[in-house]
Amino acid sequence: MKAKKIFIPLLAVSLFTVTSCSRDNDDTPSSNNSNNNTQTKEVTLDTTDKTKWKYFSFETGTEVTVTDPKKSLEWDIAFTSYYVKLNGGESGNGQGEAINTNSKDYASVNQAPATGYTKDLKGTMEIGYPPKPQEGTYSSIVSGGFGNTTGYLNISPSNQGVWPSVYAPNQWVYILKTAKGKFVKFQVNHYYNDRGKAGYPKFKYQVSSCLLYTSDAADEE
Repeated sequence: MKAKKIFIPLLAVSLFTVTSCSRDNDDTPSSNNSNNNTQTKEVTLDTTDKTKWKYFSFETGTEVTVTDPKKSLEWDIAFTSYYVKLNGGESGNGQGEAINTNSKDYASVNQAPATGYTKDLKGTMEIGYPPKPQEGTYSSIVSGGFGNTTGYLNISPSNQGVWPSVYAPNQWVYILKTAKGKFVKFQVNHYYNDRGKAGYPKFKYQVSSCLLYTSDAADEE
């Protein structure tokens, strides 16, 4: 009896593995495809301009300029101040949503639940210091804040001495969905540039477009 690895559709399983595609799979990304993001990548964004959102595409691995974020599928995640929004729910027409894996060990997270994700909502954001209320849409799962221990950033005076200032990444690993429905393993692990200035979230991510299911069925001889 040997375990057999097979690829099956998303709705038939409860877990997926963040991995590259098998060569037998019809959805295999070509090795010549510049959008093949199956390897972990690291990105630092400048989000210090609190008057606008900074948009990013996991598919292309680049910042993107968006004129109509509610309709565009060219972006997947956006930052402003310590808030994050995804292209889904109240923020866009995409399939974006998020779940916190409750792990801070990026390497150990290789599966994610098929259910339990949360889409963006409308609400009041507190931008800047002192905070200024601003209506908008955002991910309640990924966005940070003052005393926030579940989002990507915790703002607290107790962080001084450990970090350059009061901003401390919580370093949770999240599973996100892109605008077009692919899965992304995502972790913010720094928030400062080389001069110690805050507002530069550094994150790593891995995109998966395949599902890997392990069956205990016996191999046919």
